[in-house]
Amino acid sequence: MQYRRTILSTVIILFTFFFLFYFFEIYLNSAIAEWFTHRFLTQEIVDASLVNKEVMNNIFNWGLFKQYCIGVALIVICLLVIGSQLLTIRRVKRAGMQERKRIEDIVERMIAGDVLEMFPDDYSSIIRKIELLLEEQEKNNSEKNKENERINDMITYLAHDLRTPLTSIIGYLTLFLNVPELPDEVKYDYIKKTLDKAKHLESLIRDFFEITKYNSQKMSLNKQQINLHYMFVQLVDEFFPVLESKNLKIEVDVEKELVINVDSEKMGRVFSNLLKNACNYSFEYTTLRISAEAKTDSIEILFINKGEPIPENQQEQIFRNFVRLDESRNSDSGGSGLGLAIVKAIVNQHEGEIIAYTEAGNNIFKITLPNAM
Repeated sequence: MQYRRTILSTVIILFTFFFLFYFFEIYLNSAIAEWFTHRFLTQEIVDASLVNKEVMNNIFNWGLFKQYCIGVALIVICLLVIGSQLLTIRRVKRAGMQERKRIEDIVERMIAGDVLEMFPDDYSSIIRKIELLLEEQEKNNSEKNKENERINDMITYLAHDLRTPLTSIIGYLTLFLNVPELPDEVKYDYIKKTLDKAKHLESLIRDFFEITKYNSQKMSLNKQQINLHYMFVQLVDEFFPVLESKNLKIEVDVEKELVINVDSEKMGRVFSNLLKNACNYSFEYTTLRISAEAKTDSIEILFINKGEPIPENQQEQIFRNFVRLDESRNSDSGGSGLGLAIVKAIVNQHEGEIIAYTEAGNNIFKITLPNAM
């Protein structure tokens, strides 16, 4: 196709050249012919003694004519090359504009959700890239929407959970002002309840700021080698009053030589929150178990307790902000709903994983951490 167009362009240029030559020859009254004769013909006087006359002989200058022909040919070739290039550039621009317009049409139709099977196969790679970009954009928009929903939910839940203990505190203090002659025993009871509400409010605010800190920025980790067995022994000692009050026992099945590389303060918060959660949701007179085992490239830590089974549809949701295992508990008795969210955030920072499930009547929280040993 390109070859035919080049031949056609050459024929048109030659035809135009000869047409102009013929036109100017007539218009200028054979001036071109006179120039040609004057330029390439040389007249010589020939001695014709036989007839006693001098004869004029015209001699054609072939050498000069060849030079002119070569020059004209070079000029014509240059013009043909330049013309061909200009035509090629024009066709390329036109093809590029058509291609761009077609791609724009593809994008518009894809954004509108049209089916694109009618496009040829040579567009498949472009279409696939555009689809990937649109999918990525849709995914980002979905994540942003989910993040906005989480923020709105967090504000709503926080406002509700702050209001509950704050209302109780205001009620007790108002009662003291309105009824100053309350018996000492009643005053002591109300003061103790007010203090408990204030402590719960403080804990809720602390948890809220902590989860906000973990979610809003990458916290630095001060990792060090920690003996996991002695860390759990210390944790159990701290929870002894809670275990006694709930008639619970605890077993720790961790090798004394087992060491992990973690931020001790943050990971201590993880273990404390999990043990607190196990105490809150265990049946009375049952035994909690903590175990740990070193694998080839990881360490698995299990917190096991007997309690109401965790529904499958909540086994992932319980690690979200303000989600409680028992919805019947209010914010006063059921905690802030942020403990497990904090646990997941810290474990993720350690490049680990935490899951929850129920197996054989036991609720199990399994942490998997990289084994840096």
